[in-house]
Amino acid sequence: MFTTKDTEENKFKGRPEHTEVAESTEGPSTEFYFFSASSAPLRENSYGRLLVGPALRGDSPFNCRKLFLSQRRRERRAAPPTMRLRLLAPIEREIANRRAGLPARIVAKMNQLKDPELIEALCAASAAGVPIDPIVRGFCCLRPGVEGQSENVRVRSIVGRFLEHSRIFHFAAGCEDPVRGDFFIASADWMYRNLSTRVEVVTPILAAEEKDKLWTVLDICLRDSRQAWVLGSDGKYSQLSGPESAGTHEALMELARRRPE
Repeated sequence: MFTTKDTEENKFKGRPEHTEVAESTEGPSTEFYFFSASSAPLRENSYGRLLVGPALRGDSPFNCRKLFLSQRRRERRAAPPTMRLRLLAPIEREIANRRAGLPARIVAKMNQLKDPELIEALCAASAAGVPIDPIVRGFCCLRPGVEGQSENVRVRSIVGRFLEHSRIFHFAAGCEDPVRGDFFIASADWMYRNLSTRVEVVTPILAAEEKDKLWTVLDICLRDSRQAWVLGSDGKYSQLSGPESAGTHEALMELARRRPE
């Protein structure tokens, strides 16, 4: 979702007072069932917000726990003109960093992974030795563990109480500390129809504090051994059965409860 809102003061200046990039439709039903992230800068270099969990039901149907994100509007890229190129560029950079002996890793959380060009790029990165962790709730056409192509790919799906709806993309960018790497949130899955035939938006997250919040979400998903299903090289999913844990959704709800109003 991409929305803008003008005020009387700003509508004649050619800029909106409020813009928001979100990964799902906001409403009284999706608010309670989706885990989503959004960025809503009010002005240049001001703040937006990140949803880390569903609303905790109270007097209002929109009683959500929200975290803040600083953003620069000019950094956004839109589909169909530029988004695919914007996603391919950091994948190619991870390959170059790996070959140069620098830290390299890709963690990409989304609903569907089906775009042939991006899948080929991920396979090239895997063949170069880049560790790749797609967290894909639904269809995933990238099969992990194929010799010479996807041996460094580990695909997992989080299945539980809520729909995993956030699209968060992380690239190490030559940094050991994940928070110093590059982060993006987007309205689009990595699918041909989203990147080629729809109007979608991807935006980078720039501030370290907000990157840390996004990495926390990804790390919870990657550590989950209760609600996570792992895709094998045979194309079949198997549920993890590691040490008992709260699971991704319970962990994210607890994170949201601890945030100040």
